[in-house]
Amino acid sequence: MDIRMSNRTRQWLHKQGGTVVIDPFVFPGLIKNKRILIDHDISLGEPENKENYKRIDVDGAVIYVNNRLHVKQALDLSVGGRAPFEQLQVKGVRRFFTENV
Repeated sequence: MDIRMSNRTRQWLHKQGGTVVIDPFVFPGLIKNKRILIDHDISLGEPENKENYKRIDVDGAVIYVNNRLHVKQALDLSVGGRAPFEQLQVKGVRRFFTENV
């Protein structure tokens, strides 16, 4: 899996501990016995159950991507905003898909 990030993003990640978890954001409830995954959620730190993730090491940073997420071709990580309101953004994750329950 290809992961791209700028030097600013790489430096910001190192200041935050260097570990990122990307999880699916699930629509509450079911529609026709299917769960709808509508977006992704980003958090810093280690995941609880590492078996459910792909671990990717990039330039000293560790990125955990949930196995349920569909990555298009590459993940683009970037930091937006100004300190102290900076936030990490991820592009390249497919949105709005369903899975059977």
